[in-house]
Amino acid sequence: MRFREIVAAAALIVFVSSGCATPANAVISEVVGGTILLNKMKESVGSLIDQARDAGDFTMWRALITMRDALDAFERTSGSLLDKAFKDLDKAQQDFFRKADADIDKLTIVKDTTLDDINGITAQWAQIIGTTLIGNGKPYVVSYSPRVVVPEGEDVIRLKILGPKFADADVRLVLSSSASIGGASPLAYEADFRLNRKELSFKDISSSFVDYSLDYKEDPDSWFNKERRKKSDLTLWLLPKRLAHYKITTRVTVSTRETDTKTVNLGQFKGRNSRIPRAVPVPDSALGWRIDLTRRNEIRLIQGGADKGRCEGIEDNSITENGLTMFARVDNRDQFMNTRDAWTDCSISLPVYRIPPPQEADGPGQEGDLGWTKDDSFPLPANLISIKIETAIFDKRAPIFTGAGADKYFEIRSEGGLIILKPRPPREL
Repeated sequence: MRFREIVAAAALIVFVSSGCATPANAVISEVVGGTILLNKMKESVGSLIDQARDAGDFTMWRALITMRDALDAFERTSGSLLDKAFKDLDKAQQDFFRKADADIDKLTIVKDTTLDDINGITAQWAQIIGTTLIGNGKPYVVSYSPRVVVPEGEDVIRLKILGPKFADADVRLVLSSSASIGGASPLAYEADFRLNRKELSFKDISSSFVDYSLDYKEDPDSWFNKERRKKSDLTLWLLPKRLAHYKITTRVTVSTRETDTKTVNLGQFKGRNSRIPRAVPVPDSALGWRIDLTRRNEIRLIQGGADKGRCEGIEDNSITENGLTMFARVDNRDQFMNTRDAWTDCSISLPVYRIPPPQEADGPGQEGDLGWTKDDSFPLPANLISIKIETAIFDKRAPIFTGAGADKYFEIRSEGGLIILKPRPPREL
């Protein structure tokens, strides 16, 4: 495919994806040269990549990496285009540059850019890379995965790199200035490498990046430049060992049970040869006090002063929470002409309880660290009023949840009487 056709195809992707072949906010000088324009765009994208890395923004970083790869692919296939001024390009070529310029502006002003915008940009430029490289006839990195790696999992990580002509390009992955490894049976459009997860330097609470280079023959089909080699940058984002720290606190209703023992003066019982019953109400019943039937064996009659009388007993069947019936016995105390009533003074000791209106109080809680591969759970108390889940995520955000919810790296579910914190490692398009 000739270069003009390649750029036209890429421009068609821009038109279909964005609905506009010429973004209104993309203004480019008519006289600027292709080389200057392309280098300036690559410089801007490189600066934004560094900012996204520092911020730990994987979504933005991925979009910018894809755009950088697209600009590299464009440069490789441009031929004499780079010697021309912008005004001398045809409409399809100009639209290609306008698209890049507009997307760089959009990704620069992050506060005005939605997640859908960023994901859309990533998808569009991924398509453009593939279209631009069709028919080029040289090895080149179209994409690779994974770009993000979690600290837990199988020891061997398969790094898969897609691109044309790898089978003949003597592909090697450069790990450092002094070490490299060969690909495992490279195919025409794929090279595989095996990385050891244990050898990667994962941090505890912050993410980091590791940079590799893919080293390969630039043009293995060329007679004169067959041994000339080229490098393409590959960056892996290493997630920290701790996704987030969380603290769960709850507020619950608490019903307390107050207990006490109250003594009631029953007064005086008078009479002759009789059994005198008396109903005993619960003292302070208006305040919620009741007889504590679980302690009924603590009910006691208290004998006071007496003359031929006594505090004799309690009607067992009469005992309820609301009161009871006791009885006293008075005998015959008549002597000759001296006749008068026998008497006795009685009191009673009652075990009582009351349950005040429910009060709000701090309930059970939980604090811990959430990793990338295992759920954490918290049992909800039955008398729950409210719950607060405070989180401190590795990217320095600290969202607070009051129940089920979701973050881009985890979700919180409420099911089966549990709060479940479920990690969601970033997934690539």
